[in-house]
Amino acid sequence: MLHILPPPSPSLLPRSRWCNASRKDYTHRRRQLHRMHLWRTVVDLGYNVLGVDPSRRLLLTPLPALDALRTRSGAQYGSGKRPDVVGGTPGWYLKQFTLHTMFIRSTSPTRRLLRQAEARSFGAWDELVFAEELSWGNGSTPETLPCCHSTCLLNHFDSKPVVPSAPSPPWGSCQSDDALPHAEGPPAAGRHNWPKKGSKVWRPAAYNTLAIPLHRFGRCTGRDSSCVGLHPACPPPPPPFTREVSLAGKRREREEARLRGERHRAERAKKNARTAKRAKSATAQPRRSDSEVLGEA
Repeated sequence: MLHILPPPSPSLLPRSRWCNASRKDYTHRRRQLHRMHLWRTVVDLGYNVLGVDPSRRLLLTPLPALDALRTRSGAQYGSGKRPDVVGGTPGWYLKQFTLHTMFIRSTSPTRRLLRQAEARSFGAWDELVFAEELSWGNGSTPETLPCCHSTCLLNHFDSKPVVPSAPSPPWGSCQSDDALPHAEGPPAAGRHNWPKKGSKVWRPAAYNTLAIPLHRFGRCTGRDSSCVGLHPACPPPPPPFTREVSLAGKRREREEARLRGERHRAERAKKNARTAKRAKSATAQPRRSDSEVLGEA
């Protein structure tokens, strides 16, 4: 089946600040707006979305693996349900999804999710607002919107481009800032540390950024939110990242740091001993007088 989607109206042009940026940044920003619009449109039509970056080539159908994946059994993860959102391994220190590979099932909660993310993408990076709405947005709970991440999804693709690069849009075509819709702020339950005052507070009529240290782990992107479920194309799921696992990892890191410190101290002691020995041997040798040197000459 082939469905021709109407072009967005009005055109999805970025704010004027991107006309003063590099061509690469300008093109990347336009793609963000089009991606959120495309995904929301397709999901609203009742179709599931497998969003894949054009630079990735499909090796085999991922549908059987997607049917096998489940969330973890805990209620905070989705109680072992079939996930409605599956992402690849999250980037940015596991705090948000990179959207180059993403599966979204068309349900009422995912339709609401994408409407919220699309509306907010006019005021911020699409990956930031998508992850924030997925974790804490209105109507987004483990019960209503189960989600997880899996390297299994990435195993169905490689990074060899199979289509020529699309021509870049005319550089410098920007929207009047007054004509752009205002983007509502973060969800009330959101945990990202958006400033409450100052120049970095969320501004509905501007483009907003948030430094990575101010991000917080979401319910779908952390190490403990990986998908489970067995399929020949999927690696075994990692163990749940519990508090005990975290403490054990910290103890292991401290022990490794202690052993490194002891090794470095031993190496310095050996080096100092060699230096002292060379200095001692140099002082032990009798110094020849000038007359002896002249006599030999």
